[in-house]
Amino acid sequence: MLRVCTSSTESALMSLTVYKATLGTTSTADDVQMQYSLDRATALIEGYLGYPLKRQVYEETVAGYGSLELQVSRTPLRAIESIFYTTDEVDPTSYDIANEGAGLIYRELGWPWTAGVEYDLVPHVVPRSELKSYTVVYEAGYCVNGSTEPGWLTTGEPVPGDIEGALVNAATFLYKSAGRDLSITSKRIGDLSLTYQGGGGQGGSQSMGLPEVVKGMLSHYRRF
Repeated sequence: MLRVCTSSTESALMSLTVYKATLGTTSTADDVQMQYSLDRATALIEGYLGYPLKRQVYEETVAGYGSLELQVSRTPLRAIESIFYTTDEVDPTSYDIANEGAGLIYRELGWPWTAGVEYDLVPHVVPRSELKSYTVVYEAGYCVNGSTEPGWLTTGEPVPGDIEGALVNAATFLYKSAGRDLSITSKRIGDLSLTYQGGGGQGGSQSMGLPEVVKGMLSHYRRF
């Protein structure tokens, strides 16, 4: 089970003010379209990567495998509010974040294996029977560049530069492509021939709504 306890109040990974500064514009004429492009680009990027990026609070139930580390799925793991084993709270002084990017929580005493046991001559662990007996409440994700929201949303690790670069590229592509049929990759009028960058929404260079250059910038963050 995974649920969001506190959602990010930001709709995009970058504020409109910062985005416009990267484009070198102060005009407010296209603010609505630019904000839409930022929001849409953020959704496409998170969909392509396979996980949300904005900082939020989660409650997740996970299994223990008898090792020294417990793993949650949302990263980067920024803070742990509590961990319960069934109904018993785990001493918060006994564990710490081991790897923010991997979502690993270290405990010197270890995390007991939550697999089931069968009895057949001798008791033995049942393969792949681990119960998700640990409930972890934690904060994970990146802070939004240019956010004016107070508190935890604006403190901590910012969105990495290459993800921000991918966002700017994707949002600008969407902004400049507004009103154009993205399934059309080229057109000819008399002797004039035009080829659109990033066109081809059905498996072409703009599959999943993202240009290839953007997907290349994000590939090492992607999960399968």
